[in-house]
Amino acid sequence: MNRWHDEGERIIDALVARGLQGEVYCLGSEREPVRFEDNELKMMESSTRTGFGLRLFEEGRIGFAAATGGGSADLVEKARAVARFGSAADYELPGPNEYPEVDTFDPRIEKLAAGDMLETGQRLVDDILAFEPDAQVGATVSRSVGTVRILNTRGLDLLHSGTGHGVGCQATVVGEEGLLHTGEFAGGHHMVEDVEGILDSVLWQLEAASRIAEMPDGTYPVLFAPTSLGDVLRPFLACADGDAVSRGISPWRDRMGEDLVDPRFSLIDDGLLPEGASTAPWDDEGTPSQRTPILEEGTLRNYLLDLKSAARLGRCPTGNGFRGGSGAAPSISSSNLVVEAGDTPLEDMVRSMDDGLLVLSLMGAWGANPYGGRVSGNVNLGFRVSRGEILGRVKDCMIYVDVFEGLKDRLVALSRERERRHSTLFPHVLLEGVSISAGG
Repeated sequence: MNRWHDEGERIIDALVARGLQGEVYCLGSEREPVRFEDNELKMMESSTRTGFGLRLFEEGRIGFAAATGGGSADLVEKARAVARFGSAADYELPGPNEYPEVDTFDPRIEKLAAGDMLETGQRLVDDILAFEPDAQVGATVSRSVGTVRILNTRGLDLLHSGTGHGVGCQATVVGEEGLLHTGEFAGGHHMVEDVEGILDSVLWQLEAASRIAEMPDGTYPVLFAPTSLGDVLRPFLACADGDAVSRGISPWRDRMGEDLVDPRFSLIDDGLLPEGASTAPWDDEGTPSQRTPILEEGTLRNYLLDLKSAARLGRCPTGNGFRGGSGAAPSISSSNLVVEAGDTPLEDMVRSMDDGLLVLSLMGAWGANPYGGRVSGNVNLGFRVSRGEILGRVKDCMIYVDVFEGLKDRLVALSRERERRHSTLFPHVLLEGVSISAGG
């Protein structure tokens, strides 16, 4: 570990010696997954890796280069070569700051034995097969321990360690009614405690999907489960993206402070969310993490900003500069997404549906124009609801909804209950007047 730390410092020293500004992002991780596929153990291995991502400023341009393991010797010169053709360096790197305290390290994960993970995965597979012998079952149990260090030439030196634990299972059934795919996953910085809840969810999906219900074309109330709400919210995140705003392609550029949706709806990016999988004391540029309301009681309050977009818009960064590992330059992304709960019990929401659709998951729900608010996609797993009762699974259905209009004028209710999944905390959302087409 000390050698890994020394390498980041050596890169910074090389920048200073050349009179350059820049930062180095150092990542060291250990990961151990156990994976079952088609009812059998497929993989059980442990891997460690280190990586370095260097971003430097030279002659008003930005250069980025990355290396893994011990291959960082010529990283500075590689980044300098890229800088000749890089984007404009129209922002500054941050100096030292005050950072929030977060709990992202679970010592139980660090000590978790491979045999225990194997036992958990095997039990999930066995229990699903006991319920549905014809299923092709998969399961994943993984643990990880990682350390990130960010250094820059302005004196920033941050070091943070975190753990990760994930448990998931899925079952695929091929029958006379076609292909059925079910699944559930939970994960975060702390041990997943409710493994039984993951199993129960998949078994419920299998049982409810054993019945087929026809769904004629038309407009219906649709209850979006937390597992499908992310697809509904994608246009909102696209419009709140600070890069899109700064380039003038987001329709929200000049709408700060406007009432955009129903006042019962609030969408928050919360980098400090307890138990959130994306919780951290800072983002991958060294900006302190924070809780950022995007839509607060229906009103646009903030964009998601990294260093570059914040500088272009004359605003403060919101801690949303993230990387896909050490090999990627920072870009804007959400951290933990939260939708505030409503006041209607989920059971009452289902009972209120005279004829409608409960959507657990969508497939391909991402249009060519993310800024138009139009979401359409195949219903991967959904159930027809009639007179407050689930009749069965629908097949070959597509939904079409303008989510901007839907959450402004056609929001019926938000559930009192919320479900946490990885980096989201969502309620169920009931919209009326959603177009459904059978025969997808």
